[in-house]
Amino acid sequence: LIDSVVIYKSEMTFKQAEDIIQKARQIAPEYPLGDDALAELYLEKGDVLFQLKSFNRSYTYYKKALQVSGETKKAVKKKYNDLIIGLMDEANLFTEQEEYILAIQSLKTIIEIHPIRQDDLGPIIDKLSSKLAEVEAAETRKKMKEMVQVKQIELNDKSRHVLLLGMTLHQAMEIIGEPTFTDKIDKSGRLYEMWSFDSNPKARRLYFEDNLLVKIEK
Repeated sequence: LIDSVVIYKSEMTFKQAEDIIQKARQIAPEYPLGDDALAELYLEKGDVLFQLKSFNRSYTYYKKALQVSGETKKAVKKKYNDLIIGLMDEANLFTEQEEYILAIQSLKTIIEIHPIRQDDLGPIIDKLSSKLAEVEAAETRKKMKEMVQVKQIELNDKSRHVLLLGMTLHQAMEIIGEPTFTDKIDKSGRLYEMWSFDSNPKARRLYFEDNLLVKIEK
């Protein structure tokens, strides 16, 4: 199985090659070449992602290679050095673009690779976190302001509307709002309804007959 991956790898997807090697490892768990082959596949995947500047995903596969085979430690260590340079450049770029979440993620990955970097990168992450909080607060204020403006437009539009005889209950309520009190009378199969308002400039009372506005009292 592993030989088939070596021979036909260029014609396979990454997932196909991984599945074949994993199957071989299950069949012969004591066979060391299975671990080596899988680790090599993960290193190659990490290299491809590194070239694409997908540094965090690249790190994921380098870690997998190291977990599968300790023989890759030297190779992975060298790749980690290159990865840290890429991650730092990425963090600087994201910071310039005010993409603080992504910048913080890149710096945290560097610390995960080399925990000793916590001392110098920790304060930078704290500053970026503060900037992120400021940006999020500003975005929240902006959205609230937009919502208020939209509501004000709706209110202004509604204030330009006038009550007209023949309107339905729903149409009247859209213009004048909900009444303070309502009285209903069902007389001889006809429904009469009176709306009363405590302090509404448009009307004191509205009278409806069979759900249609028939009288406006100001």
